Amino acid sequence: MKYLLWSVLLLVGCHKPITLPEDDWMFWAQKVEARSPVTDATGHGPDIGSNEWALTLQHKLQLFDGLGTRPAVGSTEWRMAVEKKLPTPD
Repeated sequence: MKYLLWSVLLLVGCHKPITLPEDDWMFWAQKVEARSPVTDATGHGPDIGSNEWALTLQHKLQLFDGLGTRPAVGSTEWRMAVEKKLPTPD
């Protein structure tokens, strides 16, 4: 019984809940940048929230399926895909 309970808790703990991203693009982009930086430590790189930043993030997180397709950059579906690929916050 203990083994079964431990297995269930382990599986539940591994599940990453799906939530809708923030409506405010720049606020959301800042949160994403904090978890998976596109810019380097000295701030070099595309402006956070810009189209170039989004495309770089998309490439970094490999948001492509086996056929190379993906949701439209910036769409709710795209942001949800980004959040699924982000490292868990500390």
